[in-house]
Amino acid sequence: MKKILTLFVLIFTLTILPAAGFAQDDSDKPERMLKKLATLKGNWNGSLEYLDYGDNKTKTKLPTVCEAVYNKSGNDKFLSVKFIFDEGKGRTVTGEDAWTILDEGRTFFYDSTNYIITNYYQNDDNNDIAVIVFEKEGMDNNKPCTIKQTFEMHNDSFSIIKKVKYKDSDSFFIRHEFAFQRVK
Repeated sequence: MKKILTLFVLIFTLTILPAAGFAQDDSDKPERMLKKLATLKGNWNGSLEYLDYGDNKTKTKLPTVCEAVYNKSGNDKFLSVKFIFDEGKGRTVTGEDAWTILDEGRTFFYDSTNYIITNYYQNDDNNDIAVIVFEKEGMDNNKPCTIKQTFEMHNDSFSIIKKVKYKDSDSFFIRHEFAFQRVK
């Protein structure tokens, strides 16, 4: 039910509100986006759930810890993130990345790659939601595809959903999903 509600809110905020005349002034969009990224600094607990590349059916969920540090160096502003994935039986895997907004708000540098930002919405009232949708052409499981990521940020939670659409397909499927809650 929570996923259906989140999906409804996402669709509503990305389509209905702008169409009804609630579109935002974009002149300060890059700075607003960077400020929202900065709010993610801190420690987070959550999970990574992914669809197995071998059979494209089996899902695996790994407990995951995220540590985020906002960096400012001259004009460079970015969020450094470190992930620790718990694979069980005492095994962990770490990953690091830097996230930033480039090209006057048109590009999101994520997963060591430039993505085109296709949609952005931010509401600073109550739940302080921000949603960034970004895409690129790429490869998934050795097949050419479109990769679409949806990054949803709230005051005390964030999620990133990676969807993939193969060139010979008409629809996207979820490859993986990160979901985190702020450590208090």
